[in-house]
Amino acid sequence: MNRLPEAEDALLRLLQLNSSSVEGWTRLARVRRRHADLAGAKTALDGAVDAFQQSPRFRRRAELGWYLRARWGGLFA
Repeated sequence: MNRLPEAEDALLRLLQLNSSSVEGWTRLARVRRRHADLAGAKTALDGAVDAFQQSPRFRRRAELGWYLRARWGGLFA
């Protein structure tokens, strides 16, 4: 059973509540890539990088691993 549309919907709802979640953006990119939406995956990865760059320093330390995954194209998300 393919649950990628459900996963994408859940992640979009998460990002509506917390658009600064680098993890959320990176996971959304992974779901979109698996769904063969490469343009959407690129947009999500750009969102992850933007969210990280706009975060305060204490959040950057917490989200560093997700930022690195996003910079490497979400390959390890």
